[in-house]
Amino acid sequence: MDYRNGIKQFSNYKGFQGWVIAKAVYQRSKISCAGIGQGCILVKQRSRYAILQSSWIKENMEESVTITLMEPDREILVEDAVHRGAEKFCKEGEGKFFPIGEIQDFVTDVKDDNAIHRTSHPIVPGLEILEYVLSKIDTQEVQVTQEVYLEIYFKHPLFAGRKVEIRWKDTTGTKYGKEWEFEGINDKVYFNGKLTMIDGEKRKNGIEHG
Repeated sequence: MDYRNGIKQFSNYKGFQGWVIAKAVYQRSKISCAGIGQGCILVKQRSRYAILQSSWIKENMEESVTITLMEPDREILVEDAVHRGAEKFCKEGEGKFFPIGEIQDFVTDVKDDNAIHRTSHPIVPGLEILEYVLSKIDTQEVQVTQEVYLEIYFKHPLFAGRKVEIRWKDTTGTKYGKEWEFEGINDKVYFNGKLTMIDGEKRKNGIEHG
């Protein structure tokens, strides 16, 4: 099962119209004996937030996405006209645009019926941003035994047509792998997070990353 079919399982849960994703966590690891299973579960729900997890198997690896949904204040769902088109940090040719047609294709593919992604000036789905961030990971780094943990925090709604540039920063890494911090910026930081990649075989054998 690929990423879009995996997250499509979130559509089984209703009742979150107008809510936004505050945090998303993607994990990829070797299949364990216990396993994370497949499907979508509601981990927790309160009056204004909920946590859901979708899990699936791909190429003998377990993958999952866990999202924290929040009911936002109405005013943050409207883009300030002062900020619209204020491209300050992205250089020409850099960054990523999320055009309306691309957003429409995404929400259709994953059966996301949230109205905030289906207006004439939609908010880019957090899971589409996550998909884009994952696409920027060097596939040569993701080997068969590699475990991936990526967490992303959404600071402000990103509206269709705005360009966002991802900036990466190497950190000290972990005992058995590498670690990066990243942020998606334009006139402000729209999202940020951390990517950790661990060599499962090295961890299993107690070999430190070198």
